Amino acid sequence: ADEVRALALRTHQSTEEIENIIQALQLSTDEVDRSMTGAQATLKQTISESHQAIVALDDIIGGMDQINDMNAQIAAATEEQYTTTEGISDKFVSINEIIDSINHNADTVVDLGNQLDELRESIKGDLSNFKL
Repeated sequence: ADEVRALALRTHQSTEEIENIIQALQLSTDEVDRSMTGAQATLKQTISESHQAIVALDDIIGGMDQINDMNAQIAAATEEQYTTTEGISDKFVSINEIIDSINHNADTVVDLGNQLDELRESIKGDLSNFKL
């Protein structure tokens, strides 16, 4: 009978231990469930913020593409202006050469005019030697 009582007591103690272990497991499971729920909410928030960051990066990349396009247009316009300016400069050089040529020709005309004046005076002098 003592053995049966001891066995019953031991069974009762084991049952309480098992109940305590089960309660501890249930508490741990509830804690894990709350932690997982919190982690899930945090993960959803992180995913949402990641999507927002991706959209913002896409906007930045789009802006950079626009800036690159504008830079290319500015570079093309600058090249065109350079080419035009170079053409104008070449025309000014040509105009200066023409002006130099005109000045040279004007000097030549003045020299020829002076020579003609001298020739006229010489002919006039020669004609004055002839008397009628």
